[in-house]
Amino acid sequence: MEPAKTIIKRLGGPTVVAREIGLSRVTVSRWQAEKEKGGTNGNIPYAHIQKLYSLAAKKGVELDPA
Repeated sequence: MEPAKTIIKRLGGPTVVAREIGLSRVTVSRWQAEKEKGGTNGNIPYAHIQKLYSLAAKKGVELDPA
Protein backbone atom coordinates (compact mmCIF):
# COMPACT_ATOMS: atom_id res chain seq x y z
CA MET A 1 0.00 0.00 0.00
CA GLU A 2 1.36 3.33 -1.02
CA PRO A 3 3.15 5.53 -0.12
CA ALA A 4 4.47 3.50 2.84
CA LYS A 5 5.55 0.54 0.71
CA THR A 6 7.80 2.61 -1.56
CA ILE A 7 9.27 4.67 1.28
CA ILE A 8 10.07 1.61 3.39
CA LYS A 9 11.60 -0.17 0.40
CA ARG A 10 13.78 2.83 -0.50
CA LEU A 11 15.03 3.06 3.08
CA GLY A 12 16.08 -0.60 3.24
CA GLY A 13 12.97 -2.55 4.24
CA PRO A 14 10.87 -2.85 7.38
CA THR A 15 13.59 -4.42 9.52
CA VAL A 16 16.10 -1.67 8.75
CA VAL A 17 13.55 1.14 9.12
CA ALA A 18 12.27 -0.27 12.41
CA ARG A 19 15.75 -0.61 13.86
CA GLU A 20 16.82 2.86 12.75
CA ILE A 21 13.76 4.72 14.10
CA GLY A 22 13.20 2.65 17.23
CA LEU A 23 10.03 0.72 16.40
CA SER A 24 9.21 -2.95 16.00
CA ARG A 25 9.35 -4.50 12.54
CA VAL A 26 5.69 -5.45 12.88
CA THR A 27 4.71 -1.83 13.48
CA VAL A 28 6.54 -0.64 10.38
CA SER A 29 5.12 -3.52 8.32
CA ARG A 30 1.59 -2.58 9.35
CA TRP A 31 1.98 0.73 7.57
CA GLN A 32 1.92 -1.28 4.34
CA ALA A 33 -1.19 -3.33 5.19
CA GLU A 34 -4.87 -2.72 4.59
CA LYS A 35 -6.85 -1.28 7.47
CA GLU A 36 -9.00 -4.45 7.55
CA LYS A 37 -5.83 -6.42 8.29
CA GLY A 38 -4.69 -4.13 11.11
CA GLY A 39 -2.71 -1.76 8.90
CA THR A 40 -2.82 1.91 8.05
CA ASN A 41 -3.69 1.65 4.33
CA GLY A 42 -0.23 2.82 3.35
CA ASN A 43 -0.29 5.89 5.57
CA ILE A 44 2.67 6.54 7.84
CA PRO A 45 1.70 7.97 11.24
CA TYR A 46 2.63 11.65 11.48
CA ALA A 47 4.69 11.07 14.64
CA HIS A 48 7.27 9.12 12.58
CA ILE A 49 7.57 11.32 9.49
CA GLN A 50 10.48 13.43 10.75
CA LYS A 51 12.39 10.30 11.79
CA LEU A 52 11.97 8.92 8.28
CA TYR A 53 13.22 12.16 6.71
CA SER A 54 16.26 12.03 9.00
CA LEU A 55 16.92 8.41 8.07
CA ALA A 56 16.57 9.24 4.38
CA ALA A 57 19.09 12.07 4.71
CA LYS A 58 21.49 9.75 6.56
CA LYS A 59 21.21 7.17 3.75
CA GLY A 60 21.30 9.72 0.93
CA VAL A 61 17.77 8.87 -0.18
CA GLU A 62 15.59 11.66 -1.48
CA LEU A 63 11.99 11.61 -0.21
CA ASP A 64 9.37 13.80 -1.84
CA PRO A 65 6.96 15.31 0.71
CA ALA A 66 4.08 14.61 -1.66
